[in-house]
Amino acid sequence: MYAIKWLNSQNADFRDGSIFYARKSIEVSSEYGPLRIEATGYETIGSCYLDSKLYDSAYFYLNKSLKIRRLDDNAFGVVSSLSKLGLYYLSVNDYRNAEKTLVEALEISKTIGTGQLEKFIYEKLSVLYHLTNRHELAYLSLSKHYRIKDSLLNEKKTKELTQLSMLYELDKKQEEQALNNNSLMKLKKLKLNDKK
Repeated sequence: MYAIKWLNSQNADFRDGSIFYARKSIEVSSEYGPLRIEATGYETIGSCYLDSKLYDSAYFYLNKSLKIRRLDDNAFGVVSSLSKLGLYYLSVNDYRNAEKTLVEALEISKTIGTGQLEKFIYEKLSVLYHLTNRHELAYLSLSKHYRIKDSLLNEKKTKELTQLSMLYELDKKQEEQALNNNSLMKLKKLKLNDKK
C-alpha cells in the first residue's frame, strides 16, 4: 500500500492505478482482514483525489478512513488520517477546520511519538499560520518542523554509524580468528615436522 502512495506521489499517470489497487485492497480487507488495511486504502484514494484537486471525493475517502481508524483504535492511523484531512481543509481554504484538525493530529502524535507525522503536521501548521497572518506561530511551527527533521536525520545517521561500527568489529574478529586459525595450522605443521 505504501508503494502505491509513493507511485501516486511521483507521477500523475499512476493515480488511476493507485486508486484501482487501493480499491482492490479495500475489497480484500473488508472481506477477509484487518480494518487497518481498509482504512489505508481509503486514505490512499483520498490522497490521490486530493493531489488531483478533486476535493469532494478526497474529503469523502479521507473522512471514511478516519472513521474506520477511530473504530479500530489505531492511534497512528488516526494521526495520519487527521493530517491528510487537515491538508484537505488547507487546500480548500477552510483554515478554521484545518487548524482544529491539524492540532488534534499533533496532540495525538505527541502522545504516541510519531516523528515523521509530527514533522509533517508542523510544516502544514506553519503554512496555515502564514496564510492567516500569524507569522510568529508560523515561525515557531516551522522551527519545530526543522528540529524534528534534524533529530530524525541524526537518529538515522546514528543507526548507520552503529551498524558500520558493528560490521567493522565483526570483520576485525573474523580476521583475528582467521589469523589464529592460520597460526594454529602452522604450529600443528611444525609439531608434525618435529615428530618426524
